[in-house]
Amino acid sequence: ETTTFTDELTAIKCYIVSYRPTQTSTMSLYHALVLMVAVAAAAVEAKGCCTPDQWEGVQASVAGYVKGFLRRRPGVERGFVYVAYDFTNQRTAAYANYTGSGGDRSYKIVRRYESEKAGTLYVVDRESGKCYKKELTTAFRPACVPDEAKEVGNFYYGAGDATLNAKGYNLRVKSKKYRLETTIAVTQAGCVPIGESLIGVARGIPVMENVGFVNIKPGISDPAIFDVPKECDSVVPGLLLAELTSEHKHLAIL
Repeated sequence: ETTTFTDELTAIKCYIVSYRPTQTSTMSLYHALVLMVAVAAAAVEAKGCCTPDQWEGVQASVAGYVKGFLRRRPGVERGFVYVAYDFTNQRTAAYANYTGSGGDRSYKIVRRYESEKAGTLYVVDRESGKCYKKELTTAFRPACVPDEAKEVGNFYYGAGDATLNAKGYNLRVKSKKYRLETTIAVTQAGCVPIGESLIGVARGIPVMENVGFVNIKPGISDPAIFDVPKECDSVVPGLLLAELTSEHKHLAIL
């Protein structure tokens, strides 16, 4: 029996949401459903858009995943991150707080590029003060909706005179390591990020993640957010859950 991509996504949704939701995760999943409403509209060919060259704000996320070989167990990871995006100087920074099965963790994460395809990732453990780094061999990822994304319609948040006009996009990725469906929402004016939801399989791990953005403001208020310690070890320990899907995110900084 042949299993379609849609069948796989449906199975992953059913499995991941089997955990008992908290108030925080319920609200985050609610925002994911808001984004997915636009997907019901007929998709049309359209060019994507890029967020402003420099901005900062808050990125909140909730992710469900299924790990294990002999006994697969669902888990949840929640993130609250202050982010700074600087396309002009090819760098990003984030003060990230994660809560999940591994406990509470707090990091400062900086990506800085010295050339088109050469950069460095710095991870500072804010509790221990230890700094780690690794070389990046992929190009800087602009925070853009790609041109191959399907436009799924316009919609708005709010009611009456207090509304925010938005635009939705849908994108599917199918490769050896990734099978993901992504739904993206940005403002109609200025392509300011609102949200990004994805579901599928990333490096063999079923995952469902929703990312929302609030308090976005243009520019970089303090360039010191991109500073890193002079001494850093050469290897970043472990693999953050955010790294599982970061290659195929489009707006999210982590």
